[in-house]
Amino acid sequence: MQKERRESWNIEGIRNAKESISQELLPFLKNEWYKQAVEHCLCKILPLEGNLHCDLKIVCYIISTLNLISLSKETTSEFKTLVGKLEKIAEALLSKNNVKPGRSRLSFLYGELKQGVAAVVKKDGHTWEALWESSLGLFLSRGCAHPILPFQHINFALQTIDRGFPTRVMELIDEMSTGLESESDRSYLELIRIKALRLSGHHGQCEELINAQIKKHGESPRLLWEWHYTQAILTGESKDLHRFLFGKGKKNIEYLEAYMKYAFWIKAQPRKSYLKLCPKVSTLKRLLKSETNNVRFKKLFKVLSAIEDAYDTNVPMVKRIDKIGRVMAVIETLEAEYRILSLAAILRFLNQRQKQMASLFHGEYKSHSLKLSEGRDSDVLNLFGSSSDLEVIKPFYDSLHSIPEKETTLARANPSHTYLFKPLGNRDIIWTEAS
Repeated sequence: MQKERRESWNIEGIRNAKESISQELLPFLKNEWYKQAVEHCLCKILPLEGNLHCDLKIVCYIISTLNLISLSKETTSEFKTLVGKLEKIAEALLSKNNVKPGRSRLSFLYGELKQGVAAVVKKDGHTWEALWESSLGLFLSRGCAHPILPFQHINFALQTIDRGFPTRVMELIDEMSTGLESESDRSYLELIRIKALRLSGHHGQCEELINAQIKKHGESPRLLWEWHYTQAILTGESKDLHRFLFGKGKKNIEYLEAYMKYAFWIKAQPRKSYLKLCPKVSTLKRLLKSETNNVRFKKLFKVLSAIEDAYDTNVPMVKRIDKIGRVMAVIETLEAEYRILSLAAILRFLNQRQKQMASLFHGEYKSHSLKLSEGRDSDVLNLFGSSSDLEVIKPFYDSLHSIPEKETTLARANPSHTYLFKPLGNRDIIWTEAS
């Protein structure tokens, strides 16, 4: 076989290469055979020596491979070394063909490469690293030809929201909405806007946008989920949300993440009766069986299991609280929405049993809310604003540092006792004697 003729490094050549690869991968994607698709692409990329494909197509194969790894249900640890190697190969080929980052009209290829890396690292829960890679991708794409750039902006917006900065992408979303031609792309962008409005506490605007989208596109299951979720936040009532997902005769909706978000949301509700509405983790795993090997969902299941087990009265309280403590490191790696819902759910449990620890979690919840809303709202999900059960929580510092009673007499017969065992609250007496 002969090597492919030298490619045209231009927009048309890139589109042709991508369309050709898309057709090759279509059977894999239809059946969600992502791992097999990755293996197929690797056979086209490696080895480089004697490779029959042109450099441009190899770069496009590498970008496709990174995206496939992010979609696969396998853990990314087995691909970790591979991802770094593929990134270096792509950068070397781009440099070889005089595609300069930030200067060439084709520099968006660097951006697409970085977006693929960002998707992979985010799958493992590294939200900061994902945001950094995504931001770096935009930086390397500056000065590029415009048509493909908006999709990099969409990825950047998602990474920014999931890290906890939803208000900072609103202007970007507004700009992008005027540049997208496809109706499906615009609809997807509006879903991102809905998420940003919800996490920043603008629930009225969120409701208006959802109603406008329903009027325009009809009552799709995804939009109806967003509407019911928003109503639950606005009204504090979650029974309609429960009926929407689990009502008699209801079929499962395609947006499987709705069930996971619902479980976290219900765990954060003030009424104990709502806990009965929450599906058990075992039920969720059956419902989301296609996602049980997904690293991201594994983390969510782990956190949700710890919260569920916290209410198991057959287990000693110390062990239950210890298990919650062990998942805090996992919670820190979650996306912003799950992070704040986890804090709220744990706060609900601790407030009934450990007031001092609850005060810490309440402070953490408030700080996350202030971050999400840029200082505007300390309760972005309206979970504690009208609740009186948190008023009994004293600040943690005050509960530990109550002022001890002052001693009036000193045991002068034993100076060592006076100096070594005197309460700290009487340090003024100690210094008087020492002088």
